Amino acid sequence: MKLLADENMRCDIVEWLRSTGHDVAWIIETSPGAPDESILERANREGRIVLSADLDFGELTVRRELAAAGILLLRIGTLPPGDVLPFFQLHWPRIEPQLAGCLVVLNARGIRARPLRS
Repeated sequence: MKLLADENMRCDIVEWLRSTGHDVAWIIETSPGAPDESILERANREGRIVLSADLDFGELTVRRELAAAGILLLRIGTLPPGDVLPFFQLHWPRIEPQLAGCLVVLNARGIRARPLRS
């Protein structure tokens, strides 16, 4: 799976996804400070799903109806830092099949998904 991690994505999550064979480009490595619209355009151009903790991607894709291959929003800031990666790894098998064409939100209560405009 091709993913584009926003610069706010945790390093341990990016590294774990890469170690499991996913093609993860990371904004912090290529274009730190890029505006959200630019990140979304790049993701669409490269056929990548955006990973972010930034609610603005929900705003862009749901309210403004901008197209996206998929968005994963991580809203798990209430977890202790040492629990975040294991929590993500636990839920990844249920998240991954839902990502294409959807806005998926992972929070401490679970996973929500809604289809995006195509």
